[in-house]
Amino acid sequence: MIETEFLSVGSGPAGVSAAWPLVQAGRDVLMIDAADTVLPAPPREDGPRRHARLGADFETLRAPADWTPMLTTPRALAVLNGAARGNPPRLDGYTVAQSRVSGGLSNLWGANCSAFDAADMAGWPLSPDDLLPAYRSVAERIGISGARDDLDPFHGEGLALHAPTPLTPTIAALYDRYRRGPAPVGLTMGRGRIAVLTEDQADRQGCNGCGLCVLGCARRSIYSSADELAALRRFTNFRFWEGTRIRRFVSTDASGPVIAFEGPNGAGQVRSDRLLLAAGTIASTALVAEHAGLLGARLPILGNPRTVMAFVLPAAIGSAFPDPSFGLAQLSLRIGVPGQADYASGAVYGADTQALDLFARRMPLTRPAAMRLSAALAPALLLVNFFLPGSFSRNSMRLEQGPEGPQTCLDGTVPEATSAAMHGTALAIRRAMRSMGAYYVPGSTLLSAPGADVHPAGTMPMGGSGRLAVTSMCELTNMPGVHAIDGAWLPSLPAKHLTFTIMANALRVGRLLAGR
Repeated sequence: MIETEFLSVGSGPAGVSAAWPLVQAGRDVLMIDAADTVLPAPPREDGPRRHARLGADFETLRAPADWTPMLTTPRALAVLNGAARGNPPRLDGYTVAQSRVSGGLSNLWGANCSAFDAADMAGWPLSPDDLLPAYRSVAERIGISGARDDLDPFHGEGLALHAPTPLTPTIAALYDRYRRGPAPVGLTMGRGRIAVLTEDQADRQGCNGCGLCVLGCARRSIYSSADELAALRRFTNFRFWEGTRIRRFVSTDASGPVIAFEGPNGAGQVRSDRLLLAAGTIASTALVAEHAGLLGARLPILGNPRTVMAFVLPAAIGSAFPDPSFGLAQLSLRIGVPGQADYASGAVYGADTQALDLFARRMPLTRPAAMRLSAALAPALLLVNFFLPGSFSRNSMRLEQGPEGPQTCLDGTVPEATSAAMHGTALAIRRAMRSMGAYYVPGSTLLSAPGADVHPAGTMPMGGSGRLAVTSMCELTNMPGVHAIDGAWLPSLPAKHLTFTIMANALRVGRLLAGR
């Protein structure tokens, strides 16, 4: 039996954020991660880009047609494909994104960072004041770029910010139209608030506008929790086991939770005083549900229904590709959901950094003609995505006994009310964009499948009831010493990216546990 004070399961943003205050306080921390996949090296700015964009075996061309460009790069496919091994989940109308690489999905996220406000946290056992110190610490540690603009109160005021990333000419023209006004009714727009350095920090370099963001950042300007593992491993009281999977909980009695694991050097058991579950909402919930005897029970999963659209700025058609460029969100937006009290939030991206094939294969032209037209349109194209609140999602998970043990089953549906809200919000954005000189590309609206937003949450809600509820410390009420610190604890899900809040709460929990 291996003993440790704190056992952290998962090396994603939540696990790393909770580990820092514990390690710095001198506490003994063992981090376990199933990571056993090596990612392809990020492309060099001066190197060949065909393999970087299409893959050595052109695997990106075989990606599902309804996936967004960020999920169809060789790097993204390497992150996601590892989860298909072993006992993969059974899917019915739901798209799941899981990984077996160090740092988890932070290796391919959009890096959007927005703090939750009082309205977002209505009814929670926590308030924004409980998270504010942690929000500030996380912002300083990971580096967030942005601006004090119309969306500053929405994203979170008083946070340390790097200068915003540069705007490409097409997006700069759109933003200039917004600022000159009058502002479109119901729409607020500002610079993207993203975890990207624009100046050097520690051993990471500031963004230089190479435009290779979605293919992997060789400068490590885009935050990934994997980049923090080297610094954590310099502490003698921190251990990291890669390629190690938790098989099940053995016990969760007063002596501390015990888990069974399997790794490169065999199988065994670990007892800890406190166990921090940060393996991702679905994986963490499956472990707890199995131990709690909840096979067959249907557990709701929150998500943010997502829609993607394309727009063209006519004056930019045929212009040269911008240099410098940037592949993540350049602008953010907030807009009311028509007929609802809720809001949607989204981002504006440039299409110049995306693979031309993604556009060409959807055109009713010959391949050469479609590629030429794509090259002419790409500098003028804008991609807009937006998310609805989690109250519009209707997804669930359950465990069923399978030939290799309990199997996770994920179900997703899009109710009529959700579809109507997505179409209504899309129409409102189309009107707003047209008033700023950007025209909708007919047929480009994509309503993503449930789960494709990669925001699963709420399966073990804070302040909830039942066997999977957690306290304000994220401790499971029926499993003392086990803390669910990934997205599973969120009681509700506003129309904002959740990772920044998950990191802040994990840091808060880590600080409180370090002081005990």
